[in-house]
Amino acid sequence: MIDQALDAIRDQLRRRLAEKGHGTWASSHEILGQMTEEYTELTLAVQGGDGRQVAHELTDIAVAGIFGVACLMNGSIDW
Repeated sequence: MIDQALDAIRDQLRRRLAEKGHGTWASSHEILGQMTEEYTELTLAVQGGDGRQVAHELTDIAVAGIFGVACLMNGSIDW
């Protein structure tokens, strides 16, 4: 179960990087904005009662979080 979830997150992260590039976010505010957008989408999916969409939005939140941490860890964030 956990391995499948991690595989889905890795796959989505690879797709996002291929789609958006390997650049970094400019600031912690940009990270917060992305996380807020994903959280809003999760809220709508939960309210809509669509379990598949909820899982998709949770994956997007994980991907955004991982990318945000990577940006912070490599020192590319200008606070």
